[in-house]
Amino acid sequence: MPIGYNYFAEFAPKRTHAVMGTIWIVGDGVMFIGITLYYRFVSKNWEPVFVFALILNIIVLAVLVFILPESPKWLYNKRRFKEFN
Repeated sequence: MPIGYNYFAEFAPKRTHAVMGTIWIVGDGVMFIGITLYYRFVSKNWEPVFVFALILNIIVLAVLVFILPESPKWLYNKRRFKEFN
């Protein structure tokens, strides 16, 4: 989620950062509340979903973090102009 949010914020127009960031964070929180309520009151079979989410997070951490390029904004701020593609 933080990687997606950071890239989302990098490419959003500056004038909409606050609104779009707020929508992103509130939407994420509402989703987790909804999932929690579903598994609390509707379905008691939460283990397969937990294992799937755990495996997915491990894949994202192990793979995407190492192959995801630096953002153009970060490269610009560090004055690493030759690394722009």
